[in-house]
Amino acid sequence: QSFIHKTLAHKVQFFERQILYERTKRHPPVLDRKSYVELALLYSITDDELASVSSTLHNWGTILFYALDHLKDLIVIDPRWLIQLLSGIITTKHRYIRQGILEHSDLIHIWHPNDYPEHLHPKLLQILQRFEITFPLEKYNMDDEEEWKQGKSLVPSALPARPDIRVSQLFPRFESTTQYARMYQVAFVPPGFLNYLIIRVMEQLNDVHYWRNGVAGFSPQN
Repeated sequence: QSFIHKTLAHKVQFFERQILYERTKRHPPVLDRKSYVELALLYSITDDELASVSSTLHNWGTILFYALDHLKDLIVIDPRWLIQLLSGIITTKHRYIRQGILEHSDLIHIWHPNDYPEHLHPKLLQILQRFEITFPLEKYNMDDEEEWKQGKSLVPSALPARPDIRVSQLFPRFESTTQYARMYQVAFVPPGFLNYLIIRVMEQLNDVHYWRNGVAGFSPQN
């Protein structure tokens, strides 16, 4: 068993060297599943071993690999390449993200086609969702290009710092009627909590107003 572990460790080391070499040849630095498997076979890495090898290289920061069905066909062999991908979304140098909303069809203007080919955009956006940089605002079919392009995503970091209206003005006031309100003030909010809350409120309520640190809306009338 010790011999088997040593043999696999050697395979990982040699395979990593090949990945580093592939970085210098490929632009953008990505492999599809078929090419990745063929490359692994050159080092006698079997299908049973490939998952473990990929997980190891992912943890080392050599590749970015997810075993999820919708992402397993895209292996990023230079994670540094994703830094520009992230900065292209959160930068203030463009005006394509309005009020925190990214229209998928605008990605061709944000990501340079030589660096980020258009056919990769759906999967790259899903990687951003894994990092919780963006959140889908609606369900769409990944295999339907036109449907995907019509979709929208929320970019919390691009939300305005303040609401576009005084929150107190959102709630109607009635004469001779007692109104009750409840306000919560907490010392700590888990990172990303408000992002999920905004998405859920936008799905359930009408006339939603949202900003970086809050959200308000009305329950739809039956």
